[in-house]
Amino acid sequence: MQPPKGYCIYCGKKANSKEHLYAAWLEAYVPHLLPYRIHFSSENIIDFRKRVIVTGPVKKSIKPGSVNSHRLKIVCRECNGGWMGKLQERAKPHIIKLLQNDWSISSPESRNSIAAWATMFVMNVEFKDRKTVCISTADRAYLMKNGAAPRNWGVAIGIYNGSTNVGFSHVPLKIIEHEKEGSLECWDKSATDVSFQAQYTVFIVGSLIFLTFSARHNHYQLFNLFHDICHQYDLYICTESSNVPSGIPLTIHNDDGANEISKSFLPPGQRKLLRNLV
Repeated sequence: MQPPKGYCIYCGKKANSKEHLYAAWLEAYVPHLLPYRIHFSSENIIDFRKRVIVTGPVKKSIKPGSVNSHRLKIVCRECNGGWMGKLQERAKPHIIKLLQNDWSISSPESRNSIAAWATMFVMNVEFKDRKTVCISTADRAYLMKNGAAPRNWGVAIGIYNGSTNVGFSHVPLKIIEHEKEGSLECWDKSATDVSFQAQYTVFIVGSLIFLTFSARHNHYQLFNLFHDICHQYDLYICTESSNVPSGIPLTIHNDDGANEISKSFLPPGQRKLLRNLV
């Protein structure tokens, strides 16, 4: 359930604080770019019966102010200055190491801290367009209580060297399944009548590209797809419940690679329907 506008998306109190999409400490790695922000949004439906993803019309808006100056009034002071600040501080040294090309993040503490930070980023950024909000209240409550990514989340990181330092693509998904098809778990028979059940988000921070995925239930096909994508694009999975690849990612993704990752959940024939990340 989406919290009402004007209230904290985590605790439900009055939203009397603004949250930066890109934290101030990232300024050295995410310099000011264009003096305006371009935002695209669309709705997407996975139809397992027809084996297609139906992509809705893309909407475009342009607003003044650079991406890293943008703030959303979606949280309260207690959350922003409390557990959210502590989560940022825990993740900060590990993310800075990655931005400095130091991939010594094999400890559970470092991986979990990075995964929690990426999860919070996505939970915040999806409220840039409330029509595409799909992450559950339970997931936000779990992050707030535990300071960790929920177990139904996947977070992975890769190396990026392209034309931008910031950018994100948030893709909410509705899922339609066939009740009698034994190879699929039918966990929501009313998918056409309810809100989104899953999302994947790709975002760039300096020399890093993040891929996050979540579903409201343990949808094994989509989680298997997430792992296949990470293997295909040489992404380092850092969520606690995942099998973490050994070693540093060797692939450096340019703009074309980043665009491919941002469309990786879509069937090849439909990827042109979704706008490029970069």
